[in-house]
Amino acid sequence: MTSQFDDPDLPDLVSAAMEMQDEGVEPSLETICAGRPDLIPAVRESLEASLQIQQIHQELAGEDRFVGKLLGNRYKLEHRLGSGAMGVVYRAVDQELNRAVAIKILRSAFLETQESEARFLREAEVLASIKDERIVRVFDRGRTQNDDPYIVMELLEGASLAELLDRANQEGATSNAEISAVMAQQLGIESLPSQTYLRTAARWAADIAGGLDSAHRQSVFHRDVKPSNIFICKDGRAKLIDFGIAAQQEQATLTREGAALGTPAYIAPEALKPGEQPGPGLDIYGLCASLYHLLALRPPFSGTPSQILSSLATRPAKPLSRRVSNVPRDLLAIVETGMARRVADRFPDAEALGSDLNAFLSYRPVQARRMSPLTRGLRQAWRSVAVRTLMAAVAVALLAGGGLWLQDRWAAQRHEVLVSSNQRLLPALTIQDPVKRRFTDPEERRSQEDLLNSCVGASPSALPYRAYRAAFLLDQDDLAGAVRDMQAIARDLKTPLSRDLAVRYGNLELKELPSYALDLDSLPEPSDSQDRFLLGFHYRREGRKAEAREVLSHASLREVPHAQAILLHCAGGKDFTFSGHLRGGSELELLQGYRSADTSNHIGAALVALGRYAEAVPVLEEGIQLAPTSTGLHTNLARAAWRLGDRDKALACYETSIRLRPEYLKTHELLFDCLLDFMEVESAREALEAAPAPFNSESLARYRSDLGELETVAAIRLHAEKDFDACHAKAEEALDYFAQAQADGHKLPVERPLIARALLEGGNDKVCQDLLQELIAEPWNFWLLRTVHIWRPTQAELSPETESLLFNALAAVAEYGIANHLSLNR
Repeated sequence: MTSQFDDPDLPDLVSAAMEMQDEGVEPSLETICAGRPDLIPAVRESLEASLQIQQIHQELAGEDRFVGKLLGNRYKLEHRLGSGAMGVVYRAVDQELNRAVAIKILRSAFLETQESEARFLREAEVLASIKDERIVRVFDRGRTQNDDPYIVMELLEGASLAELLDRANQEGATSNAEISAVMAQQLGIESLPSQTYLRTAARWAADIAGGLDSAHRQSVFHRDVKPSNIFICKDGRAKLIDFGIAAQQEQATLTREGAALGTPAYIAPEALKPGEQPGPGLDIYGLCASLYHLLALRPPFSGTPSQILSSLATRPAKPLSRRVSNVPRDLLAIVETGMARRVADRFPDAEALGSDLNAFLSYRPVQARRMSPLTRGLRQAWRSVAVRTLMAAVAVALLAGGGLWLQDRWAAQRHEVLVSSNQRLLPALTIQDPVKRRFTDPEERRSQEDLLNSCVGASPSALPYRAYRAAFLLDQDDLAGAVRDMQAIARDLKTPLSRDLAVRYGNLELKELPSYALDLDSLPEPSDSQDRFLLGFHYRREGRKAEAREVLSHASLREVPHAQAILLHCAGGKDFTFSGHLRGGSELELLQGYRSADTSNHIGAALVALGRYAEAVPVLEEGIQLAPTSTGLHTNLARAAWRLGDRDKALACYETSIRLRPEYLKTHELLFDCLLDFMEVESAREALEAAPAPFNSESLARYRSDLGELETVAAIRLHAEKDFDACHAKAEEALDYFAQAQADGHKLPVERPLIARALLEGGNDKVCQDLLQELIAEPWNFWLLRTVHIWRPTQAELSPETESLLFNALAAVAEYGIANHLSLNR
């Protein structure tokens, strides 16, 4: 008589149950064995036996039979990294190429079946056929001395999404900042790659979508996309792993004898249908379900496998917007579209999903659209037989509700216009220095006024855009227009403060401009949060930052994006730090739900100030795409490029900034410094001559200091050419300029007068030591690096102390260069 344990279906059913156990889910034997209920006792007994074997194996883990072995006369196994239902993974060293690798050996002691081995070998074939950096690479395969098959893969350092999510839940992280910190700690890195957790999650999903697209183009479908199969490397990249159940389209259906492929919480509804062919929609659903889990910190469905499968078969997941409140509309739309129950309603392919995710990350419109409450209700109702019988009677009510749908759609369109226009407003448009508020270019003025008009027209409230437009019109000498907007604000708010402000606008006279001396003393006390915003905004315009900070820091304005935006422009005080400013800019983006030119400038400038130049570049470039005429964004990008040694980009950005605002003396001075740093003396001289004339004693002192620096660099070059008479003449000129600048109270860089004096006196080893010490402190300073390079060959034999300093300085420069190269490529 044939035993149940000889039944050919038993190994597959046991395998499915063990995979669920490895996922931390208690397997439902009734569900797994739905097609073969007679095998439930045999499956249960096999599971109990396998657990006993695993316990014995764990007890003997210190005596792992593979550790220390040499596979294929090439791979030396060092230690175990982990195990799953099908295999055990080891860290090993490829002794031929001298590199660390990961080796996965089939766990044949548990699943010695032809099917399990075929699936294992299929993984090697599938991975070897796909060349994409977002999918784990396979290098080799073979068999152990015991004939156990193994595959050799790239060694990944980091953690799976499942591990990161588990850690976040264990630590009780709730806010995005807490989640980011916990996940970064788990990965062993300082911070996640993006400034906000939501953008990090979207970036990881975009990476995996790109990998899936490469696989799908070869008709290979993963069929088990879930957090445990998405690996996050320490450099921030996401990679897709574990293609153990992947198949080409013609090789398999989605189900096998009543058991669905994949993990219940992340499988698509069509995976439950017998005979259904695999396709892109299955992986798109799994990825978006994983993104849902990332954003909500819980999977779309929860419960036992049978409960999950029952829910999946009858209803959609609970809308993400009901589980977490701070996800931007576009990202919600992407998740909803990717998790649509009907394949036809999802993204057509992984490329389209990746395109929308990258559009979201680039602050461009996405193609996905959120399901309206009406549509969601209709779809849920249609699944009910009772409701379908009443559809004719309900049709009249639905027609009556059509007006509400149109109203919602109109509101959504207005919101899109509002966001798009606000994104493109110039940073600090109406609160920067008065001289920078006035537009001399009619086209630029018209462009900014059109954006403000769009914001006012699309905004449901009189504030804040009417206040911005009133201030803008006042800055452009349109007093009548400014008064009209302030009067409209007063009529809407109906508060003593708003009415008083409107009166004071009306009492202004054009002759007072551009001093903008709006009297803000003795105003009525603010009545509510809108009044506080209005008062804080005007305090900031008048340069009264401390008073603006006090008003805008009120608890009622903590969740108001525009108030927080103005507060960021009030930076200062004893508690100010650039890291705090960076955090504030990132939190503002999260609060408003999108990146704007203004937040790009805040975040980018803070990153530059913190020396994180490579990270600043893409942020500032995004800002320039939104506001191409922002001198602040161009100037900050120039500083970042300068520090990274990208001469061409730095000079191009400074030249663009000067073309936009030729009257800004500061930009000319920065261009001069940049050219001098790159030792381009004649170009620096031309830049200084083209700058506007100094307009006060402070700018005159800075101008004289610049001339001194210019002549110092010229003297250094003459010294290198051994033209000592000309060198001494230039050094004397430089010292004269420095003396005049110091007499006017200008603080000079320490090394410039020191070098000029040493050149005049013949130079000595002490000068070289001082230069090297400065270079160790500032390894990004190209001026110092080039000066050391020119100076050293002209000196006599260096002392041991100087040689030691030279070694340390070059090491600091090299370390700085490598760190920024890695950061840039990350």
